Parts: sequence; structure tokens; C-alpha cells
Amino acid sequence: ERDRLYREGYLPSDFQAEVLHNGLPIDTLVREASSEDPAATRHALGIPKDARVVLFACRLAADKNALAFIEIARRVVAHPGRTKPVYFLVAGDGPYAASFKAAFEPGACLAEHGQYLGFRSDMPKLLAASDLTISTSLQEGFGLRVLESLACGKPCIT
Repeated sequence: ERDRLYREGYLPSDFQAEVLHNGLPIDTLVREASSEDPAATRHALGIPKDARVVLFACRLAADKNALAFIEIARRVVAHPGRTKPVYFLVAGDGPYAASFKAAFEPGACLAEHGQYLGFRSDMPKLLAASDLTISTSLQEGFGLRVLESLACGKPCIT
């Protein structure tokens, strides 16, 4: 992975890098998520009780096609056939963080339908509180986010 980052120009050749793999071991993630109280997390985050919770958690960058999520959320909120409330949680940071903050700030189109949480280290808690996850990456058909979601029994739209 490190060699690819050098080869494809993501890192200058003189930059010292070490690859740290993200995520928890799957068995640890599943164990921690199953021990969480989804209702308590939803209450702490101010999520309406009857809402379907959609989690989008990733690095907010072009290679993750992150901005597509904002358009997807806007379309879901505006869909005339929607019968249940939907609440979007966005966990992550990166170059597009300002766009996500703006989409969920008071008065914005998604303000009443979710929140931008920024970087979070409590993914088991967020996965436990969600009903499904979304992966918008155009480069990862079966990335770690998909595997983690499915391991915790949450469907993932990708």
C-alpha cells in the first residue's frame, strides 16, 4: 500500500510513511456494537424515536465520492413517497468537511434531517444506533465500511 501511494503520487518520494490499517478487528467491532444501547445513543444524539437512521462514515474526500452522499440525502428527504422520517448521521473528516457542515447547519436543506458529527472514534456505538449505512465510493466495491456494517447486521447501500 505504501509503495502504491508513492508510485501514484499521493506521497512525495522523500516522505517517510507507515501504513496503519484502519478499523477495529471485526470480532471486536461486532462485540462492542452488540453491547451498545441503540436507544440511549439515539437519545443522546437527539434523533427522533420513529426515524430510520442512515449512517455515512468515511473520510470526506473525492476518492470516497463523499459529496454524492449529500445529493442522495437531499433526494431522499424530498422524495414524495417517503412515509417514515429519515435521519442522517455523518461521521468523518477530510477535504469536504465544510460542505457537510454547511448541508446540516440551521436553515440548510438537511438541517432537520440529521447531523454532521465530524471525526468520531465510537463507530460501534454509531453502527448500533443506525438502521443502515451508505458507501458512495466509486473505487471500493467492497470496502471496510461495507464489511463492518454487514458484520454488525446493518444493510449497506453501495
